[in-house]
Amino acid sequence: MSQAGIAEVLQSFPQIPVQFNANSGSAIPIANILNIVGSNGITTTGAGSTITVTGINATAAASVGLAQIGVAAFDSTDFTVTAGFVKLLGSGAAETLTGNTGGAISPVGNNINTVGTGSITIAGAGNTLTTQLTGLTANAVLYGQGTATVGLLLSGTTGQVLQTNTGAAPTYSSATYPSSTTVSQILYSSANNIVTGLATANRAVLTTGATGIPVLTPIALDGQIIVGSTAGAPAATTITAGTGISVTNASNSISIAVNGAVVGQTITGNDTLVVSPLAGNWNLTGTTANNGINLPVWFANNPASAGNVQCQIQVTAAVAPTPVNTNSVGLACFNNTDFTVNAASGMVSLLSTGAGKTITGQSGGALSPTAGNWNISGASTAAGTSPVVTSGSVSTLTVNVQKAQAIAAADATKVGLANFNSAQFTVDANGFVSTTPDAALLDYKLVFMFGGM
Repeated sequence: MSQAGIAEVLQSFPQIPVQFNANSGSAIPIANILNIVGSNGITTTGAGSTITVTGINATAAASVGLAQIGVAAFDSTDFTVTAGFVKLLGSGAAETLTGNTGGAISPVGNNINTVGTGSITIAGAGNTLTTQLTGLTANAVLYGQGTATVGLLLSGTTGQVLQTNTGAAPTYSSATYPSSTTVSQILYSSANNIVTGLATANRAVLTTGATGIPVLTPIALDGQIIVGSTAGAPAATTITAGTGISVTNASNSISIAVNGAVVGQTITGNDTLVVSPLAGNWNLTGTTANNGINLPVWFANNPASAGNVQCQIQVTAAVAPTPVNTNSVGLACFNNTDFTVNAASGMVSLLSTGAGKTITGQSGGALSPTAGNWNISGASTAAGTSPVVTSGSVSTLTVNVQKAQAIAAADATKVGLANFNSAQFTVDANGFVSTTPDAALLDYKLVFMFGGM
């Protein structure tokens, strides 16, 4: 028999073996019987002329004595088998255990102790290790109290919110909050430390009533706005148009306009330019203009920019009395030598020592000018007792000077105009009268002759 326990037929003719050699020792049939038995995981079975040698599957047990030796296959994830030599892979079954500190530790007596620290403990039972926290209370909140210790915050009341505190343990809020809200709901404090939900409303504005309680006031109409009240809560309303104002409400808009038939929006002067106000204001200025350029009073956009309206009043001019031309009227000032102007009423009056309104002669009464003119004429009259007499008619004043006359003695009423005999007198340019030499000698001779008598 070979080492595998199978009988070999060495020749082509039958022979009866008398001895069977094994790896160690040999066996001789007794009474033509050879016992083939298995051991250490090997079993044998016989049937007919066949003996079957079978390997038993190995089993796991706590010790060698309890384990079943047998045939085994090895998981390539954890083992390598080289020429029948089985070895653990480095990434397979653990040979050491490494914690946060201390490096890799190996089992002692096939055992590694696992223990807790701080608030953590590890309890073992059977083949199970249970890691658990110590000092817990039902419904409490755990928080970090140190590097290895967990703090415990006992359960708060319903609705309280957990809050963190700088450099200190967390606490619960004094205020309570609802456990749930509805869509679009607004949270507010309905009382001290009580937060409540305010139901939503479509197209509404958040306001408060007279006592400060919040309320959502719906704005359902175009152009509505919230208007306050000293008597109660603000309310939704629309703007009321006053005199000369129009209000047009639309979706999300309010248009306020001025009624041009009631309130002016522009000013149009004589120059036909339409002037709008600048920042709600028109600058209305005044000035004078030369006569005849425009109408006596002329409004224009000057300077030519928004908001400027200038009133130009022309100065007066001298014109013919006819035909009447009202476009020549204008502003005037008056010579104070001839006129006075009342500061309050503007009444213009001639000074009594100024320009004359009439001329009165010795006869004919007061004469007014015709077309602004008096005719003054001179004439001579026969000698009488009035050297100069004036007489008037309509707008003509005649000055009558009487002629000279010969009288015996001085009489002022007898003076008059005279002309002189050029043979006896000379009259210079100044009207100075002198006798000629011949006339003087004649007088001397006459005196001498009559004086001697």
